[in-house]
Amino acid sequence: MKSHNQGEVWGLAVVDEGKIVTSGDDNQVLVWDTDEHRQVGACVVSNEAKKLRRKGASTLSNLPDS
Repeated sequence: MKSHNQGEVWGLAVVDEGKIVTSGDDNQVLVWDTDEHRQVGACVVSNEAKKLRRKGASTLSNLPDS
């Protein structure tokens, strides 16, 4: 079993028949094969650590709060 390890999935896309891509608050993009029920790819978006600006929400954005 595997998931985004800090809790939240932020993005979900069906990219091909049987393939789903997810992104999460752990700064990872994961590729899943729904036919094989397993993760088939992964990449880290950034290893940059930033202090949280909001209470509990993590982000790498430099944009002001909405």
